[in-house]
Amino acid sequence: MNKGISAFCGVALAMSCGMASAVTSVTGGTIKFTGSVVNAACAVSAASSELTVNMGQVRLASFTGLGVEASKTRFNIELLDCDTAISQTATIKFQATASANSQAFDAGIGAGKATGIGLQIRDQNNIVVAPNAGVSTQTQLIPGRNILPFSVSYISVLGAVEAGDASANIDFVVNYQ
Repeated sequence: MNKGISAFCGVALAMSCGMASAVTSVTGGTIKFTGSVVNAACAVSAASSELTVNMGQVRLASFTGLGVEASKTRFNIELLDCDTAISQTATIKFQATASANSQAFDAGIGAGKATGIGLQIRDQNNIVVAPNAGVSTQTQLIPGRNILPFSVSYISVLGAVEAGDASANIDFVVNYQ
């Protein structure tokens, strides 16, 4: 009887071992890794390099004439690991399509875009940073982490505005001096 139980246990063990070794693989997806190594005074934080600023919804009635601003929203650009032995100051330059107003960026993406609306960016001193050519006020860097504060507002750039998408993708460049 011992031989029968041993034989049965051996077969059962072999079957369970065979089942345990079966692996099912399913494609899970793709992970996109982005980044770069820079030879500069600071590194832009990961959160700032892919920043989303939610401007919310603004009623069309808010824009009562040319140059009216609405929905002022604050945002920061964070610089990390700054070495003031390399550079003492930094400025930010914003780049995208300018609107009908040379002091604002074009707002609206796609077929349903708003018309007559732009985005105007101001630096920590409330000075407008013009699209593509202007730079923010110089910020004195300190060793380590630096926060550069900005604000953005919708602005009517034409006398007549129409509702629609008012999103924009605006790149920025950090200039070190």
